[in-house]
Amino acid sequence: MKKIFAAVVLIYAAYHLVSFMNPPVYESKLEYHRVVQGDTLWFIAESYYGKQDKITNFNEWVYTVRKANGFHGKRHLQIGDIVVIPLQCRVRQ
Repeated sequence: MKKIFAAVVLIYAAYHLVSFMNPPVYESKLEYHRVVQGDTLWFIAESYYGKQDKITNFNEWVYTVRKANGFHGKRHLQIGDIVVIPLQCRVRQ
């Protein structure tokens, strides 16, 4: 029983070591969102948050969307504006 447990632990450790040595590669994929009445940057960012493969803190994600669009300070969205959404998608290896 101890040998089986040790083998399982060894396989688990080896798997994670290989994953660590070969980190995932991401590429940027741009999507575009046309602002409609009632949209906020927070709402738009939230609706695209689950579409990317790279896990980030939600506040960091909102900041990334703001930065990609050059929003500084209290920029208000206007109906018809196009918001760039910079998704980070994993490259299949």
